[in-house]
Amino acid sequence: MINAAGIAALIAKLNTAQVYGEAARLRNAAFSISTTGSNVHLAWMNGLNPRVYTAPEAEQLRQAALPVLTGTADFAGRLRKVAFALEQYADAVSPIKAKLRALHGEATALEAKVKAEGDDWTKNEDLTKENNRILGDVQAQVAVLSAAEQQCASAIYATYGGRPPAPRCTATPRPTTPPWGTAEKDGEESIPAPRDGEGTPSDAGTSPVVEGPAPQRATTGRCRRLLDNWRAHLLAGGVGEVPPESGTTIFRMEAGEPRSPH
Repeated sequence: MINAAGIAALIAKLNTAQVYGEAARLRNAAFSISTTGSNVHLAWMNGLNPRVYTAPEAEQLRQAALPVLTGTADFAGRLRKVAFALEQYADAVSPIKAKLRALHGEATALEAKVKAEGDDWTKNEDLTKENNRILGDVQAQVAVLSAAEQQCASAIYATYGGRPPAPRCTATPRPTTPPWGTAEKDGEESIPAPRDGEGTPSDAGTSPVVEGPAPQRATTGRCRRLLDNWRAHLLAGGVGEVPPESGTTIFRMEAGEPRSPH
């Protein structure tokens, strides 16, 4: 049966305001990094102005600070792309969250009908069909959410040229019951419960398991771990490759302007 509490738990995890906040902080960090690099380069060049400093090695010294300018500008640009990926993710999640809220209301109303009907409610074909219809709509939104998470994680990987790790596989996938409920037989083919990793974000209560060469799904938790890696990368001075956590197919993206939370 549909579980309204499970839908509510999924909705609670979709904190778009927090994602927009992370994007804004990354944009602020990018601005500070690029501004600092530019100021250091400018101060260096002013100190070595030909009118106040002349020496055989003067031009070589003036060029020595150029990597500070270009390096900070490049790193700031990559941070802006990560921020843009997060903004795109939050933009995609907002309508999903709204639809899930509407479905939560329908699930709550159905639970009341089921309670009034009693233990034999599954004999009521209208109720079982409504249950399966709501469940199917929830699972459809979960699939859209999973795709948005996948795009976000892939875009973050693409900013530093990282490669997604190989998907984890299992020879015997374990069936799982999604937290938002199960289908009921209504005389027609019932909706099968998804396997681990099939349209069920791991943050919603399961661990992704993938058969064969199918791509591993990215999750909100993995996007968060990628951001944590970026923070560590910043603290280390932006040297080396960011340690990978998850990833999927490469997602093409361009840098854009800040988005406002909806």
